[in-house]
Order: sequence, then structure tokens, then C-alpha cells
Amino acid sequence: MSGILTWGVDARLVRSTLAGNKDAFGRLVERHLPTVEAVAFAYTRNRTDAEDVSQETFLSAYQSLDTLRECAKFGSWVATIARNAGLRMASRGSREMPLTDARDREPRTSTPTDGSASIAQSALSFGTRTLRASGAWPVRTPMNPPA
Repeated sequence: MSGILTWGVDARLVRSTLAGNKDAFGRLVERHLPTVEAVAFAYTRNRTDAEDVSQETFLSAYQSLDTLRECAKFGSWVATIARNAGLRMASRGSREMPLTDARDREPRTSTPTDGSASIAQSALSFGTRTLRASGAWPVRTPMNPPA
């Protein structure tokens, strides 16, 4: 029964996001961040890469949200996006670099111009802050095992 309730909440949040409510997407991020991080880590086996995959996943989900056919299935849809992004990252190899190499690297300057990156980033940030404030952070996932 709880699965049906979860689907209903996700469907409402997706429809609200599509109607322009940016906070609704933040709630979706908050609800699905632990799963996305766990899926990402399962493929990358690297916390830094998994965080990058998680961010890429939610950005991609936000930009493609209007293509989701069944709003209630947001959770499985975003997990699939995370799996595909994790597979791409794993096939490219780890992007972790020694500190000396990282300092010499040029920062990335290309960002989408439609503002969707900043919206998705602020939603991801909102979800993380909300989880921390609620005491649910850090979430015990393969990325963040208990000490």
C-alpha cells in the first residue's frame, strides 16, 4: 500500500514541477537522492564520481521531465537515468585525480544557457540541506557506510 502512496506523491510533485513549481522538484530530489546515490555508487565505486553521477542524473531528469509518460513512476525512471549515467562514467574510468593534477586542470566553463542547470543544482542543494536539517543525513548507503 505504501508503494501506491509514494507513487501518488511523486505524481503530484512531477505535475507541480511541470507547472513551474521549483520547490516541487527539490522535494523529488529529497525523496530520491539516497536511491540515486546508491545506484551511482554501485556502478562507479567511487564517492566523487557517484556524486557527479547523482548531479548529472537530477539535471537530466529535470531537463527531460516533460518526456516522463507516467508521472507516478518518477522513482524508477530517475533510478534508470542514474544507472545509465553510472555505466557511462564507469566506461570512461574514474575521474579522480591526484591533488597536484587537479590544481593544474582548467575549470569547466560550459553550462546550459536555459537556466535548468542552476534550477536542478539548487533543487539538489535544497534536498541535501533538508535531509541534513531533518537529521536523516548522512543516509546510510553503500556510499556512506556506518563508521
